[in-house]
Amino acid sequence: MHVPATTVDPVIGESLVRMGSIPHGTTINAQCLAPKDPISGSPNFQPIDITPFIIGTSQKISFASQTAARVDTPRLPQDLTKFIAKGTITQDILNDPNTVLRNAIIGQDVTSFFVFTVSTTPVGTELGGGTANIGFLEGATVAADGQTQTGPNANAASMQATFWIETVQYTITVPPFKPGQVTFLV
Repeated sequence: MHVPATTVDPVIGESLVRMGSIPHGTTINAQCLAPKDPISGSPNFQPIDITPFIIGTSQKISFASQTAARVDTPRLPQDLTKFIAKGTITQDILNDPNTVLRNAIIGQDVTSFFVFTVSTTPVGTELGGGTANIGFLEGATVAADGQTQTGPNANAASMQATFWIETVQYTITVPPFKPGQVTFLV
């Protein structure tokens, strides 16, 4: 969503907002100031790892659904064979989803781009944002071996999303036409 600049409380430049509800029980509001100037050239999409980790640690936990060739996973669809054959889903894409972005601009003449990152953690006091989770995700106190423990299940504490808007230059050739000439586009 685009929010125009305001001249009253709060006085703030134009901003961009992403709002959403994630079906497992989290809602998000993420915001940032709108970028003002384009960056020359083409964006550099860095590799990214989507492997989940145990909350509060850096210990990663791979899921069976992260292996493209497996057909016995809880993902839908379970069998990705048709997609793998067409190259629309590959193990490289599951390992690094930014592969899709890097591949999409191959052969394009990207002259400039805007980049912005909306975040649920505001960078200034003028911007809003945050997450809200259902109680199950935040965790509950449970008794384990006579001791009381607390801990989250899948508490989404923060979220950010980066967007790139590109200007792509193309050469278009329009053939000459004579008055009254009929053409059929195929």
